[in-house]
Amino acid sequence: MIYYILVLICYYTGVRQTEAMGLMWHDINWDTGKIIIHRKLAYNRITHIDYIGPTINKVDRIFQAPPALLSALAEWRKEQQRHKSQLGRNYQDNEKLENSIEGGTIKAGDFVLRFPNGKSMNGSEASHFRDRAQKKLRDHFTFHGLRHTVVSRLSGSGVPLKNISHFICHADSRTTEKYYLGIDELGEQKLMAAIENL
Repeated sequence: MIYYILVLICYYTGVRQTEAMGLMWHDINWDTGKIIIHRKLAYNRITHIDYIGPTINKVDRIFQAPPALLSALAEWRKEQQRHKSQLGRNYQDNEKLENSIEGGTIKAGDFVLRFPNGKSMNGSEASHFRDRAQKKLRDHFTFHGLRHTVVSRLSGSGVPLKNISHFICHADSRTTEKYYLGIDELGEQKLMAAIENL
């Protein structure tokens, strides 16, 4: 279930895997349905320690979560609470992570992405899931690919480029256009039909 939640967060929001892993329950406003992406959970290859850091662009991102995502998150929260009550003192929600945003350490207990034993998900576990998914699907799968999917779906729905760029937190819409909006098949068909009608 935890990987399903990770995929949903990345799919519905277009956030990066590390930003999804940094999501905490207090970042979700259940009354308004707004979610804030404030941090990432990443791995320091030099110190070999997981740490909390700012988002890639060092910009908070606030967005209205769709009802399907909020519903799945609410169910997941209930499941986490059941795990915690069943395991009691054995529930591992006291782990500390280095906090490079405010300094010091941060308690991992509030993370959305925690396993049934309370341990927070890290990049290595997400990568193992990605590898297993690729083998099972017999196709290329990445969490960053879900970011591309969001951009393509928004573009295909007629959302203006600047709005899409703002949604996925690109400082420049040319980045969105260059790396995320290549030539697609439907666009090519529309182009050919328009040329024929000239």
